[in-house]
Amino acid sequence: MNIFLLTATLGDKLDSVFYNFDMLIFGFFGGIQSTFMTGVAKFFTAFGDENFIIPILILGIILCFFKKSRKYGFSIIFAVIIGTLLTNVIFKPMFLRIRPYNTLQNIGDYMAWYTAAGRLSESDYSFPSGHTTGAFELA
Repeated sequence: MNIFLLTATLGDKLDSVFYNFDMLIFGFFGGIQSTFMTGVAKFFTAFGDENFIIPILILGIILCFFKKSRKYGFSIIFAVIIGTLLTNVIFKPMFLRIRPYNTLQNIGDYMAWYTAAGRLSESDYSFPSGHTTGAFELA
């Protein structure tokens, strides 16, 4: 019996299944990397950051105080709570997909792209994306 099968997480399996696709995506974005594009990426990334989502949640609470906007306020609060619970409490611990900058350190091209982008780091797992969840919450 293969001991790897007993210790592999869903994230490990995702890494092996999507490795070529991930490298294709990293190669594409690495190929168009520039100071301008890095700024654009950081701008859009901020929409899923807690520094953006928390004020949106506060806006939702404020909207709940007014009858005309109450349904929008509750919609915002509901979306943020459900999205956060699903992504950070249920799915990230279920998949345990380690971030690429931790798993691809021996890939020279990837590390060059990562370093040129500013070596941004997060403290949790990479899948599913909290930033994408935040963007969908707003939508």
